[in-house]
Amino acid sequence: MHFRERDYFVEATYFLLDKETVGKRTADGDFLYSDEQWIPDSKHEIADCLIGYDSGEESNSPYAIGNTEMLSRIESITKEQAEQYIDSCHNNTKGHEPR
Repeated sequence: MHFRERDYFVEATYFLLDKETVGKRTADGDFLYSDEQWIPDSKHEIADCLIGYDSGEESNSPYAIGNTEMLSRIESITKEQAEQYIDSCHNNTKGHEPR
């Protein structure tokens, strides 16, 4: 049997607080939910939040990575919470972060 990383990848779901949207990490990459569809996270917003990368800092700054402000912009949520948030978007009852 040949090991394939994608067979063991566990999908993770997040809520990006500053964007007020849901994001997910899959074996195929990171995606953000926007305009009723999953779009590739081409700006790496999920990854940046997860490692605390702040592009506004100088590259040699000790605050460029591990920046607590950036780390606080994302929360791990369940798939069910993500689905609830997406359903509320479709029904125009979008509230704040999913609970």
